[in-house]
Amino acid sequence: MRGEKEAMRSEAVDVEPEMVGGGVIGSDAGALVAQGATLMRIENESMLAVAVQRPRDPKKVLAAAIMELQIVPEEAKEAYYSIPYREKQPDGSYKMVAVEGPSIDSAMALSRLWGNCSVTARSLKEDAAGADLAGIFIDFETNFRVERPFRASRVMNKRGGGTWSLTPQQWLASIQAAASKASRNAALKGLPGWLVRKYVQQARIIAAGDPESRADAKKIAGVLRAFDRFKVTQAMLEKYVDTPIAEWMGDHLATLIGLGNAIADKQLTVQEAFDLEPEAPASSAGPATATTGVTPESVASGATSGQDGATPGPPKAEVLAAAREPGEDDGDEAEVRKFVEATAPEPESPKADKRARQGRLTE
Repeated sequence: MRGEKEAMRSEAVDVEPEMVGGGVIGSDAGALVAQGATLMRIENESMLAVAVQRPRDPKKVLAAAIMELQIVPEEAKEAYYSIPYREKQPDGSYKMVAVEGPSIDSAMALSRLWGNCSVTARSLKEDAAGADLAGIFIDFETNFRVERPFRASRVMNKRGGGTWSLTPQQWLASIQAAASKASRNAALKGLPGWLVRKYVQQARIIAAGDPESRADAKKIAGVLRAFDRFKVTQAMLEKYVDTPIAEWMGDHLATLIGLGNAIADKQLTVQEAFDLEPEAPASSAGPATATTGVTPESVASGATSGQDGATPGPPKAEVLAAAREPGEDDGDEAEVRKFVEATAPEPESPKADKRARQGRLTE
């Protein structure tokens, strides 16, 4: 056991911090890099010692995670997402299924409660087109380490055609977001699958109610208002869950809330979610530019992302989902809270009601 801990300590020392002093990837500040590595070594050695003295109790971890959702139930609405894709059946037909997973904040909360572990991200290399990062999860109790790659792009593709490059400030923000996503992807690979599934299951129940009971009318109205900002109609939602609104159950509502989070999170577009024809490019000069094929491999590697950083022409939702490990994504979480706030009960005051009809968010 002692030999294993020593080996783990040696492994941990080699893990470089993904950001140094809030600086930019590729910095020449060698002294700062050395200081950061030294600090990480000290922290890891301390965590190893604590892991031996205070082993975790998995049952208590799950209870604490669910309790946090119950204390702040509104957080449950943004704790997960649901992405649809077509799964080929043995008879050759296709069945629509959903890939669900926790948000970045949820993955970090689970890691914090799991304890005796480390979650971080580091830069592998930077080039003119972007940067390669790696999310890293280390469990100090079991000597388990997992790493997940992530690609951050400097060049964004406009939905209507054309490209634009990130400014230095935007690039810094993009790197920080990419580091968070890489860390989340690694955490979800390192944490027990049953813990993640139980957490998401409970978040669905808190957000939408008993899955086998009739959905609450106020919650249904909130979801309709939230999707209205995406120009998604009630008829489209009924078709998506293959059930008229009068027969919606808690399970239908939970799935739609997760779908709304995925759209707000830019993990997929409305066109992909509802199998609509993509909008024509806005350019009027010359023929349309030929698009490059999007494959599961290209999405998984980060070469394309199915959003503004994607090859022109939105890929189908099943391509996006097939390229992504369950619980992983490459979207920005900045707008998820907007969807959650939009699902709040109908405002009672005339002023708030007018604001809601105009598609503005509650303050």
